[in-house]
Amino acid sequence: MSYPLGLQPKKVVAIIDNTFRVYRRNLKTMLLLGVLIGGLGQFLSYVALFFLGDAAYVNPDYLQTILQSSTATSIDMMRFMDAYSGLMRANLVMLLVQSVVSLFVSPFVMGGISLVTGGYFHGEICSTAQWFNRTRGLYGKLLGTWLARGLMVAATAVCLIPVLIVLVLLVSLVTVATVGIAIWLPVLIMFVLMIPTFAVVMALLSWPELILPISISHARYGFSYVGRAFSLFFKNFWRMVGLITLTWGITMVVSLLTIAAASLVTQSAAFFAPVSNIVNMLFSSFTIPLVPISMMLMYQDIRIRRDGYDLVLRQNDLLAPLPVNGGV
Repeated sequence: MSYPLGLQPKKVVAIIDNTFRVYRRNLKTMLLLGVLIGGLGQFLSYVALFFLGDAAYVNPDYLQTILQSSTATSIDMMRFMDAYSGLMRANLVMLLVQSVVSLFVSPFVMGGISLVTGGYFHGEICSTAQWFNRTRGLYGKLLGTWLARGLMVAATAVCLIPVLIVLVLLVSLVTVATVGIAIWLPVLIMFVLMIPTFAVVMALLSWPELILPISISHARYGFSYVGRAFSLFFKNFWRMVGLITLTWGITMVVSLLTIAAASLVTQSAAFFAPVSNIVNMLFSSFTIPLVPISMMLMYQDIRIRRDGYDLVLRQNDLLAPLPVNGGV
């Protein structure tokens, strides 16, 4: 059997490169999962905003201007309260719709992308319809695994709150202690300390992302591989930090570019919010496959390094029955 990505251990940069290779070679399937289905939650949340009227498009700068104005009248303050409550209501509706849709759509999207990636790694060729049918057949199991992942993310976030408080206090103390030395030094210290800290925290929050690819690879779902995901993540901690930093960095760059593109499209505050939502929904959906693809490839690389998985695959190829009718 042919293995398109090879069976050699790979560095993090090579895994990122293979992530885009898998994306390109399965472009139709990835776009259908990421854009048409993955963007569904964002699209529905945007549609829901129409039912909130003008409150959905209140410019926050306008609210700040009224609040800070020394000549604001009681009518202005009433308008401020109405606009602010509308803005909060819009944000709550968006969060609710996205959360509900994500709960039921994300298992199909992320599970489907992981299945396609695992299949491509093993040289399996299937049509988009076949991948969709296979994902649909596993939907119940994928949903249970996705819930396990969500619970682990929540538990990790709770455990990290004290750590984040301590880190912020330490950075603040160091910054205050260096204020009188040089103007640029506090900024430099914050820059040097906060970026690695943010990368490590994001990596710690992302260890449950390994649960889904491990479960799919071994065809056991739910909470079966929570312990294995946790163990493998910390045994490959710095490689995981590098992979997650690069992946999320690419995603954040795309998000910033979409915001800039939306601001260039229109300078009108009344239209900026809806245009920004549409543009961000479209382009962020293109980046949805990056995380599940990279996580599946990372897990396969860990299996090759730790378990000799490449030898297992080669042995299976040698033991496979020969083709009949003179086939090669």
